[in-house]
Amino acid sequence: MNKTIFPASAKRLFMGIKKAHNTPILPDNILKIQNYLSIRIIRVLGGISVLTILLGRAYFHYPIYVYYIALFFCFIFLIYRIIISYFTIKHIIKILKSDELDIRNSPLEKLATIGASAWGGWKGACDTAQPIGVSLSDMIGIDEILKSSGR
Repeated sequence: MNKTIFPASAKRLFMGIKKAHNTPILPDNILKIQNYLSIRIIRVLGGISVLTILLGRAYFHYPIYVYYIALFFCFIFLIYRIIISYFTIKHIIKILKSDELDIRNSPLEKLATIGASAWGGWKGACDTAQPIGVSLSDMIGIDEILKSSGR
C-alpha cells in the first residue's frame, strides 16, 4: 500500500465530514422559530420536567402534584420534539437527495461526498433519536405516578 494515498484519502474524507457537520439539519424557517422566546421556554421547562421525573423518585421525594405538572410539560416537550424530528428527517432526506453535500463534480472527490452523506445522515439520525428518550422517561414518570397512587 502506497503511504501517500492514505493521507490524501483521509483528507478528502475529513473534508466531506466537515462540510456535512457545518450543514444545518433543519430548514431556515424552523431555525428561526426555535429562537422565539415561547419555544425557548418550552424547551427549558421540558428539559427540567424530564429531569424531575427521572431523578425525582430516586433522589428527591416531591409531592404528587409536582409530577403531574412535570408530566404536562413533558408531553408538550414530546410533541415539540416529534414535530422537530419530522422536519429534521424531511430536511435530511432532501439534503441527501440533492447535491448540497457534493464537494465537487469530480470522481476524485467521491470519497469526500460519501463521507459528507454518511455524516449528514448520522447527524440527523442522532438528533431524531432524542424524542424516543423523552417518551421513555414519560412512561417511567407515568408508571411512578400510578405506583405511588396505588394502581
